[in-house]
Amino acid sequence: MRGVQMSDWNKQQRFQAILAGELADRPIVSAWKHFIDQEQSAKALAGATLNFQQRYDWDFVKINPRATYYQEIWGNTYNYALYESVLPKLTEYVVHGPSDLERIREQARNVGPILEQLEATRLIRNALGSETPIIQTLFSPLTVLALLAGHNPYPGYVAHPERSASSLHALIAQNPDGVHAALKEIAVTLAEYVTELAGAGADGIFYSIMGLGNEESFSRSDYESYGRPYDLIVLEALGDKASILHTCGPTSNPDRFADYPVSAIHWADRAKGNPSLQASTNWIGKKTVVGGVSEHLFGTDQSEQVHAEAVDAIQSLRERSFILAPGCGVPLETSDATLRALKAAIG
Repeated sequence: MRGVQMSDWNKQQRFQAILAGELADRPIVSAWKHFIDQEQSAKALAGATLNFQQRYDWDFVKINPRATYYQEIWGNTYNYALYESVLPKLTEYVVHGPSDLERIREQARNVGPILEQLEATRLIRNALGSETPIIQTLFSPLTVLALLAGHNPYPGYVAHPERSASSLHALIAQNPDGVHAALKEIAVTLAEYVTELAGAGADGIFYSIMGLGNEESFSRSDYESYGRPYDLIVLEALGDKASILHTCGPTSNPDRFADYPVSAIHWADRAKGNPSLQASTNWIGKKTVVGGVSEHLFGTDQSEQVHAEAVDAIQSLRERSFILAPGCGVPLETSDATLRALKAAIG
């Protein structure tokens, strides 16, 4: 960022420069996790997020709401007393068959889950002031539809037997036009939400396609048909706000998204089948790379390994715009020492 002296950089300036593909005085670093006992209301989520930020002083805050709020917009229900990892237990989903796709319609901006997350964003912004960047998490329309059909596209998740009949691929085979229509309704709803987030104080979004970038989950050609058009509706609503696209898990094919209108791409670069951050030079263009450390190291006290991977990433990406982060959200049982080791690597 021209005109900024090394000693003058603040969090917002670093964030804006690096997400614009420029160099700052140093890379920026952040990590995020679910707070499953504090994510059922805007006030509780904001409080947990602010406590996490106060403890580690990350360069930006990624709001990590419950991973079900998107599909709650259209009527999925969950038992918040019973969690399966980071997801409350699914009690009812909306799309059981092709005819149910007609139930997926554009939702007004005053629907409960949207209002809740807008309020959480406002509370966090008001508490942190303008200097600390904030991004809100959003799932892609295709991801939301998969969840509305009872399928969980988290990598490595084994579907419950009662959910297998509601697979997204079956819906596409039986009613492709209905799938496109439903995806359009979801995309328009989320695009409206994106514009509201800016007014609530968000500096951008973290846009997750979960595990749908994996060829076994969705072929490149199928994703081009059922993913890309609806991703673009949402992403183009951002205007000049920052965006980090996340493709989750092993063999997540981040290169598929090199031409997307996003600021940065985040993937688990230490996971099997994924390219290294350094190798992305051949396809990522001027976009910022995000990652560098395996998220699986954080569940136990492997702070030395976290620090080593972080330093390796920083040194190998000295001449590129880079955000140091775990390859995904860190586990619920993450140790304090590993998070401090990640932060300390920045120096």
